Formats: sequence, structure tokens, C-alpha cells
Amino acid sequence: MAKNYKGAGCTMTFVAAAVVLSGAALMVGDTAVVAKTDAASGETCVGEAEGVFNLPKAAGAISQGAKVYLSSDGQISTTASGNKLAGKCWAAAANGDNSVDVKLNS
Repeated sequence: MAKNYKGAGCTMTFVAAAVVLSGAALMVGDTAVVAKTDAASGETCVGEAEGVFNLPKAAGAISQGAKVYLSSDGQISTTASGNKLAGKCWAAAANGDNSVDVKLNS
């Protein structure tokens, strides 16, 4: 193994800018992560940066395979303006659905 290998890159350690709850999606720079544990503001937290997660969805239908974006309030939608790219919709979600499966950072 190369001497400079750091890991598989599946998780990212970060300092929580605000209270973080386990399972919450958030952005660390331009990378979407899902918190593995709760963390208080200023505490170190680990986020999953790969995989498929069921996340809260804003109003509107989302087609399978569509690019999805994370808003500052933690909602997933297809609206790029003012939001950050979170990944791709893994399974279609209807307008009335409260959540959607998202493959992070894809």
C-alpha cells in the first residue's frame, strides 16, 4: 500500500458549525454528508460521504436519476438556485412524499 494512503474516503470528519443530529444531511464545503452521530456546535463529528440515504424532501416530485440539491434547512429538491448539489435521486419520489432516497455526491 502506498505510504500516502489516508483511507477509502467514505467518511469525513468535520467541526460542527451548529448542533448536528445523527442522520441529518448537511454540507461540508461542497461535499454532502450525513452525520453519523449527534454533535454540539464546535464539536468534532463524522459524516458519511458515500452511500444512499433516505432524506427529507421539499414539495414536488423527483424523478429517479435526477440531480438533487440540499437547501440550508436540510430539504432535498431539484432546485439548484441557492442550494448545493447533494447527489442523485436513487428512487423516484412523488409530490406528496416526505422523503427521498439520495445517493450522495454522485
